[in-house]
Amino acid sequence: MNTWKGYIQYNGEEVSIFREVDFKVTDELYVKIQEAIKNDVPFEECDFYNELISEAEGAFDLAAHLGFYNEAPLKEDYKNEEEYMTALKEYEEEKDDYLDKYCLVSVNVYDPIKEKQFTERFIGKTFEGNEDRSREITLYENGSRFVTYRLDVWFDEKSTLTDITDIRAEGLESVTMKYTSTGDAYPDYELLAVLLTKELESSDSI
Repeated sequence: MNTWKGYIQYNGEEVSIFREVDFKVTDELYVKIQEAIKNDVPFEECDFYNELISEAEGAFDLAAHLGFYNEAPLKEDYKNEEEYMTALKEYEEEKDDYLDKYCLVSVNVYDPIKEKQFTERFIGKTFEGNEDRSREITLYENGSRFVTYRLDVWFDEKSTLTDITDIRAEGLESVTMKYTSTGDAYPDYELLAVLLTKELESSDSI
């Protein structure tokens, strides 16, 4: 069975959850994915995009993540339909109470075309002062979410950018006196392009 990657973000009270998830895709859907990549078509423009998003969302079990392991009642364990429906209602209410402090913020799927388009914005541009052939750059997104980006940027001997590799994004989940929690986040490529441009053009990077 083929798999693909998705990214989930939930927010709670002064806490977030960022997770990368693997989910299964059918052979038919995998062929469509490969065709889109071959033709440089972003997934958002494809008719299978909503299916990918749905599969990614379903791959993350918020209840299990938060430690709610109670199993739903089984109909055969009850004498009659009324008892079973009462138990089921109580179970669903208990689960809802457990989860109601969290809301789903975003679901994304890994799209190599979006990453490629981001990289192509910079390849061939010259940024004076970058004589080092490669640099690891750290950038920060501080808005509706807090994300740290790290990426490797490559230059030739004339300070012309030749490639961007190993793009990593970590979302801040929570902070305490003793511990900081982070999780894998999906890059906001539009914002990342702005941040990287400022970094490469700033006097500090020369």
